[in-house]
Amino acid sequence: FTFWEPGADAAGIRAVQITEGGSPAISPLWSNDALPGGSASSPVLSADGSRVYLNDNAGSLHALDAATGEPIWSLPIGYATGGSPSLSPDGLIMPAGGGRAPVVAVADRGDRGEVAWRQDAWLNRGVSTQADGSRAYVTVNRADQENDLVVVDTATGDELDREPLPGDAGFTVGTTLGPDGTVYVPTIRGQLFAFRPAGDVLGAKDVNGNLLAVAGHQHEAFDLDAGVLGLLRHHIEPVDPLQRDDHRPLLTWRMHDHASRHARSVDGRQLSMVSR
Repeated sequence: FTFWEPGADAAGIRAVQITEGGSPAISPLWSNDALPGGSASSPVLSADGSRVYLNDNAGSLHALDAATGEPIWSLPIGYATGGSPSLSPDGLIMPAGGGRAPVVAVADRGDRGEVAWRQDAWLNRGVSTQADGSRAYVTVNRADQENDLVVVDTATGDELDREPLPGDAGFTVGTTLGPDGTVYVPTIRGQLFAFRPAGDVLGAKDVNGNLLAVAGHQHEAFDLDAGVLGLLRHHIEPVDPLQRDDHRPLLTWRMHDHASRHARSVDGRQLSMVSR
């Protein structure tokens, strides 16, 4: 974990051993305070538990030995990240965005890190999430303060789909995939957007049970207020495609509404999701 020792110039990385059982205890294992500018993010652990990946504040990605904290390799990426990297089971690392950073994917080649691909035309505006099937969900800047959610083929870096995030989303954090494939995108400004794979039957009801919208099936099209929308194989779309005049989706949550376990529409109506 990242830890800023009181009085230290920068944050370092720490590892502890947790002992369970009748006499639980936490014991220090190792520390590393040698990262240039200090640790910029919480670390992530490789699938086999042997390596720790994290960024420093001087523009590099690091791989450390999880047992000792000793450096294995470092790779300059040119910027300090605004969050933790995304890591796939086979070792593909996607650093979070920061500043004017592009979208970059780094492969762990054992004794070195190597850029697998990069998209310099995309301004990275969030913490990416990787999923099964060589997919990643990345937030990129579209114009001024407007962002898009982009589905990326992690094997090639190619764009598979793109959907707008309404309003000024700022920087996205903690993008999460539900068991039904729904993609939840929270932002640093307290918004929460939801997208579903095209073709899933999903809609929204108000608290009285009135159906607001339902999507069609794979490779079909459906007609709502905004017109006919085509459903493509790797396509995602807002959970509720109904649009108001100002093009805000009805299902945009604020984090303070989470305690109610309902979403609220932009005009204040309380909504609950339709099960598939």
